[in-house]
Amino acid sequence: MDANLTRFASDDYAKNVENHPYHRLLNKPALLSLMPALKGLHVLDAGCGTGWFTEYFASEGASVTGLDISEAMVERTKARVPTATVLQADLAEPLELEQNSFDLILSSLTLQYLESWTLTFSEFNRVLKVNGNFIFSVHHPFEEFKLSGENYFATEERKRQRGTVSFRRPLSLMTETLYQTGFVIERVLEPLPDAAYAEADPEGYEGLLKFPGLLVVRARKSPVLSEE
Repeated sequence: MDANLTRFASDDYAKNVENHPYHRLLNKPALLSLMPALKGLHVLDAGCGTGWFTEYFASEGASVTGLDISEAMVERTKARVPTATVLQADLAEPLELEQNSFDLILSSLTLQYLESWTLTFSEFNRVLKVNGNFIFSVHHPFEEFKLSGENYFATEERKRQRGTVSFRRPLSLMTETLYQTGFVIERVLEPLPDAAYAEADPEGYEGLLKFPGLLVVRARKSPVLSEE
């Protein structure tokens, strides 16, 4: 993950991104709908940001480790969730975490900042227990292509606000990378907004009813593929 992500100012992010209807009323409910019972689980929040999910996992009785590339985000999450282990880490690099140590990995709207997912998913597979779940959300590839794409089948760089860079890739590359790194896909969601979203952001609501804006996936570490 490029260090440009450290340009996010944590206070600005919390105010303008964490509380945006897209996160609060679309992304979070979709991810939560795919969660197993969390009590007693060891959970990795990969790209924990300001710590909303880290806090949620802890409140549900899970043992939580949070990772983020931004020192400011790490410090904010530590303050928000004192019981969690929160570490500064680049998801594009090997993780300093023990093999087979987590029951669940969550990555919320973080993976689009990685140019390649192969090493990251291989590391997630390594640190997950067999049959553990990997749940993630990304901006929908169709929406990203509609906004700034030239070749749907290529991994295309996109310059975003706050000086960051993200990467759009085709759906087939996402699913193939999961398969090649030892995961079996269980659920794929293209969530639609509800009435609360319409009240908070009428224009965004109308757009999300016509074009998919979010992709949410739950995959499972396969005992067969992981041993090959």
